[in-house]
Amino acid sequence: MKFRSFKNMTWRSRMIIVALTILFIFGSVATVMINQVREKHFHQYMVELVRPMETLIHNNIIHNMENHQPNHFQSILEGLSTNDKIRWVRVLDRDFRVVFADDSSMVGEVASIPTLYQPKLARANLVAYTIEDSVPILRIVSKILNEPSCQPCHGSTAPVNGYIEIGMNDSPEVKVETMMLRYDFISFFLFITVLSVILGIVHNRTFQKPLTELKASIQQIESGDFSTRVKLDTPGELRGLAETISRMTEQLEKSKHEVDKLHQNQIERAGQLASVGELAASVAHEIKNPIAGIRNALEILLDRDYRLRKDPIYKEMLFQINRVTKTINDLMDYAKPREPHFQEVELHSILEQVIALQRPKIASEQIQLTVALASSHSVVNGDIDLLKQIFANLILNAYQATEKGKGDRISITTEYLPGKKRIRISVKNTGSWIPKDLMDLIFKPFYTTKHKGTGLGLSLTKSFVEKHGGTITVNSSPEHWTEFLVELPVQTKGGVS
Repeated sequence: MKFRSFKNMTWRSRMIIVALTILFIFGSVATVMINQVREKHFHQYMVELVRPMETLIHNNIIHNMENHQPNHFQSILEGLSTNDKIRWVRVLDRDFRVVFADDSSMVGEVASIPTLYQPKLARANLVAYTIEDSVPILRIVSKILNEPSCQPCHGSTAPVNGYIEIGMNDSPEVKVETMMLRYDFISFFLFITVLSVILGIVHNRTFQKPLTELKASIQQIESGDFSTRVKLDTPGELRGLAETISRMTEQLEKSKHEVDKLHQNQIERAGQLASVGELAASVAHEIKNPIAGIRNALEILLDRDYRLRKDPIYKEMLFQINRVTKTINDLMDYAKPREPHFQEVELHSILEQVIALQRPKIASEQIQLTVALASSHSVVNGDIDLLKQIFANLILNAYQATEKGKGDRISITTEYLPGKKRIRISVKNTGSWIPKDLMDLIFKPFYTTKHKGTGLGLSLTKSFVEKHGGTITVNSSPEHWTEFLVELPVQTKGGVS
């Protein structure tokens, strides 16, 4: 059995210990009080038993003193010594000095009456008390009043002429009282012991043992064994708790199977994407050189005959070749992304360069473009080419989402966030919106809702932003507007925030 400190015990164990402690204290106090009441009644009983003897001695004192026969009274006291229940009989003066005694050798000595009981002698005619010597002795003391017949010799001023003291030996009554007190305490301790054992057994079977089993089951569940079921035969709250934990574990087991299945599907999907990426990179590499050759050949032909530049067929050929080239570059960036080369760059300068390249095309479609850049805190630690690609992809995505010729707007703003020590770039367009169920899909590779494109633009953009230690989020509304927010850490005097 392991003994635990009071702090580590359960609240029920603490309550049982506290209750037993209170019961022990209450029982001890009650036993002592009962014994005091019993002792009081016992003394009263003994006083009644001794009263005839005290009256006899008192009358003999008066009779012999009136007849001037003190020796005769002394003989009477000596005759009482044969009584085995009487230890001594003494007559004391006002100063508790022995005047007469059954043992004549005690005459002249001062009786040792405790000062605690002396005030009682002034109030009562007969006082009984017990002192502990080698054996318990019951002492009964009565006053000898200064009656008219005594005043000629003792004077009339003192109310008391002396005292009669009778000492009782260890009588059966005293033994019974002592024995009863001892039995009271023994019975009480046995009762407390039996009660403690019963409460301990009941507590262990109905609470402690089920709680230990419950803790062991919970530890198995914490270790990942969701097949564990908690079963307790104990009725009450613990059983209800065990059933609740079992239902929860059952749900966790189902959820774990679903998560494992989803994880396996994601692994398979990742493997498929990796295979597709490798295949796309291989195909892109094989196509890239022939396409570059075709483009160079067209450039040579156009240089030889400038009239061809006005031919719409040649323009369409160059447009499609540029489109294929971009797709090839996107595939290669996704399959084998290059490592960024970080340096301190002025973000607004890069953003203005990208906007300058996109502005003519946006204006030609009657789309309103507004730009509002922050005045400070625009230095970041980044890769110039990747940053340009991030902004170009977002602006191109906004351009493609607007309705041409309908007066839609594209706004590009930056804002410094002092609390985060970051700069936020916002690219917002009107004319379209993204439903909530598609929000989590737009950054996945190869996902697109457009008829043109590979679906890698936003996926690559998210990857480039994260390489710069930033984040990208999207907000959209059925009121037909969409906003992409990019946050990047700015460069401070002490380094990147």
